[in-house]
Amino acid sequence: MSNRILKLVVTALIFIMSHDLCAKDINSLLNRLDEVVANRSQFIQQKEKEIKEMKILLQRTPLNARYEVCDMLCNLYMVSNTDSARHYSELCLAFAKKAEWCSDVRLQGAHIKLAQCLAINGMYEQAKEKLSEVEGQLFEENKLSYYRVLTQVYIWEAEFSTLPDAYQRTENKVFQCRDSVLFYETEKVHQVHTAAIIKAYTDNAESNRMLLPMLDTMSYDNPNLRFIANTAASNFETLGDNDSACYYYALSAISDVTQGVMEHTSLRRLAVKLFAKGDITRAYNYINVCMEDAKACGARLRTIQIAEDRPVILNTYQETVSNQKLSLEIIVVVLAFLLFIVAFTLYKIYKIQKRLKEAQSKLLESNEDLRQSKQMVEQVLQQVQLVNRDLKESNQIKEVYITNYMKQFSDGIAKLESYQQMLQKVAHTSNYGKLVQTIKNTEILDHELDVFYQSFDETFLGLFPTFVKDFNALLRPEEQLPEPEDRHLSTELRIFALIRLGINDSEEIASFLRYSIKTIYNYRTKIRNKALGDRTLLEDRLMEIGITEA
Repeated sequence: MSNRILKLVVTALIFIMSHDLCAKDINSLLNRLDEVVANRSQFIQQKEKEIKEMKILLQRTPLNARYEVCDMLCNLYMVSNTDSARHYSELCLAFAKKAEWCSDVRLQGAHIKLAQCLAINGMYEQAKEKLSEVEGQLFEENKLSYYRVLTQVYIWEAEFSTLPDAYQRTENKVFQCRDSVLFYETEKVHQVHTAAIIKAYTDNAESNRMLLPMLDTMSYDNPNLRFIANTAASNFETLGDNDSACYYYALSAISDVTQGVMEHTSLRRLAVKLFAKGDITRAYNYINVCMEDAKACGARLRTIQIAEDRPVILNTYQETVSNQKLSLEIIVVVLAFLLFIVAFTLYKIYKIQKRLKEAQSKLLESNEDLRQSKQMVEQVLQQVQLVNRDLKESNQIKEVYITNYMKQFSDGIAKLESYQQMLQKVAHTSNYGKLVQTIKNTEILDHELDVFYQSFDETFLGLFPTFVKDFNALLRPEEQLPEPEDRHLSTELRIFALIRLGINDSEEIASFLRYSIKTIYNYRTKIRNKALGDRTLLEDRLMEIGITEA
């Protein structure tokens, strides 16, 4: 007695824990099911790919081994296309009858497989007749599959029967068949599942106590999950725990869809449950998926079964949509009316603001005119200052260089006269060799060029005493040019000094410094590459050196 009470307490605790778990996770599980259902075409394509590969394997397999491949194809089609499943079960039977590789065990197994396909197509009497042909002399290898199929025939016949006492009529036969299945089961999972199904007829709680621990260890792609979760959900439904029933029906449905099953049981039952709970949209989506897949796989009786539930869900869904549409129309009308009131109010405010703005604009126009006049005067003054500054700088440069070069030219003329007199003396002595040697000698020219460049450098640095420092500030620190000694500019500095004076043409600079145009170009490019910041702005920034405010 105490053991029985303890057993009842443990069972109650299991139900309480499972109920809490379901209440907590049902929404996330339904969201997961929504995603799986929305992408079910991917799982169906995966199933079709597997079948296609199996068909290729069938063509490449020798005739004496095609029975096993046809049997695998039949099993794949059982849940996706009942007509194709029956076709391959008949092929199995045809191969099993071939005299050259005939096997009584194989032939008997083919009859059982064909009976299963007949039962799936709703041909229960024909299935029972086919099973009765092998009932008398069952081989040990076929007993398990025989009793499994016979159990399915009785259950499906009762499930699709219109008689109110259909289950009671087959109850004893189902018990006997399932006892036999349990006896011949070798895999532990199947044993526990079969035992739980048998126990469900008398004690649903005890059945779930056996099944629920198994579900915790299974993934969605486990072929046993869909059956075990469906059984657990059916037990909860019988016990009146609809939340837990929905949870495990959803779990089973996810497993069905991910395995490419198109003959849905759990998804249909879940749709009915969700409809009763008021989740009309999900119920409508799920029942439509059940109907589409049932038609696609040729499950005619399952289509009839779905058709019993679908109209109620469909009508309610359409009514809900109609009500939502009506509510939406009412909301739209109300919002339109409110929008009209808001628009009218805004129009009035706009008119008032417009009058205020007109008054303000008249006051601001005079201020704006004054401001613009002031800006124009300031701009003119700035331009005058810039022009004065440029003129002052230009005049200063011109004055210095004109004075310097007048003196330079005067000195040059005097030197030329002296050089002419020297050449005349040499010519009078008729010493033509010395005359030619004197003419070819470049010392005087080089000396005069050095004097000229030294004069240029001193004059330029006199105008721009900080030129070298300011120019180096435009270059990167590691690329700056050395300070000139004795106020003597380097070639690079002399090129950019000429540019600062307004001589920007490379040809003019080359002529002034006695270099080729290419050499001047290379110098300019080399220095630009050393510029700090944008290299293209170096010469523009160079022109700002030495500028002072007027």
